[in-house]
Amino acid sequence: MKHDSAIITLVLCFSFYAFAYFARVEPGALLNDLMKEFSLNTAEIGAIVSTFAYIPYVAMQIPGGILADKFGLRKVISICSLACALGMFLFGMAQSAWLLALARFIIGLSSASAFLSCGKAAAELLDKSKYGLFMGIAMFLGCTGGILGTNLSSNLAPIFGWRTFTCYVAIVGVIISILAYIFIEDPKNNNKVQGNTNVLEGLKTLVKNKNVWLIGIYGLVSYLPLSAIAELWGIPFIQHRFNVSNQKATICSAVILLSFGVGSIIADNVAKKLNSYKKTIIIFLLLALVSFTIAFYSNSINYITCLVFFGLGGFFAGCNTLSFPFCYDLVPKEYAGTSTGFTNTLIMANCIIFPPLLGKLLDIFRNGKVDSEGLPVYSLENYRYSFTAIILSLIIAIISVAFVKENKSTR
Repeated sequence: MKHDSAIITLVLCFSFYAFAYFARVEPGALLNDLMKEFSLNTAEIGAIVSTFAYIPYVAMQIPGGILADKFGLRKVISICSLACALGMFLFGMAQSAWLLALARFIIGLSSASAFLSCGKAAAELLDKSKYGLFMGIAMFLGCTGGILGTNLSSNLAPIFGWRTFTCYVAIVGVIISILAYIFIEDPKNNNKVQGNTNVLEGLKTLVKNKNVWLIGIYGLVSYLPLSAIAELWGIPFIQHRFNVSNQKATICSAVILLSFGVGSIIADNVAKKLNSYKKTIIIFLLLALVSFTIAFYSNSINYITCLVFFGLGGFFAGCNTLSFPFCYDLVPKEYAGTSTGFTNTLIMANCIIFPPLLGKLLDIFRNGKVDSEGLPVYSLENYRYSFTAIILSLIIAIISVAFVKENKSTR
């Protein structure tokens, strides 16, 4: 592949991932509007925003990785980016809760290949030793899309209306789709998997390795600070705790997403210096555990200090991205997409299970309290009780990694 073509491919992969991330997290800044307009409680909106998007997202991870390996990036990105844009159009025009759910389903299904495409591009264009760094950069840029998703939605949706704003953003996906179809050139020897036998062999290699499952469990539970706090419940928590506007509360989401992205890059560098993914992950998770505990439960911190600890927690939680090079070490280069898809399947199952679970816990702890408009009312203690699940998840992640038998020969 020519140098210019390679750069264009990387830019479009990153652009699609950022757009897909934007599409996934945008509703986090619209929760109050959606709950009020469609008469939904927290459990219901959590199911629509998270579960209906992430069930197809998770289900398509392995098939999406296989498709990327078999058919190349040009077809996958152009088709999936267009479908994601159509999902956003439907979300912006939905007149019922079930149409909202359908739109989120389409967005989840089509965005599944975004991160996988970055993994495939890394395998095709870079040396394997740089795979972890590249995926960290991809995560950083995806988190940037998440920051735009929450902050632009919070600030521009009140001006244009959340429906119009969502449809405007969907146009970006159409543009990415067109550019991908025109400019991406898959290499003629791009390590495409030939035949179902090789695909099954690649999957067997992963499934039979217990270390892969331990890494997957670690990735699954350590992603909770991002899926539950940055993408969903962090904004209302900050609003309630410090009595600030929705626009000001979205800074919390931006801080966690940005620091998570930066941490993804730094974690790979630290792992190389220590020559150990395992040690790096355990150190980072312990520091994330301390940071989030202070952010959630300390009564002596103000708004700014809370954001600082959220930022530190997000930074150290960024070691979650090490799941991908950790797993990729175990498979041949031609299974890059399959490897990324398998690992991401386990990680993103988090978004099916935990955000709705936290919403359900919030509803249980509020004991049916509602305001004059019939919207649910939560106390600070309701949030803190629910967020205990995040603390426990980080402890489980540390335990899982502790049992991984590390192979250092590939670094």
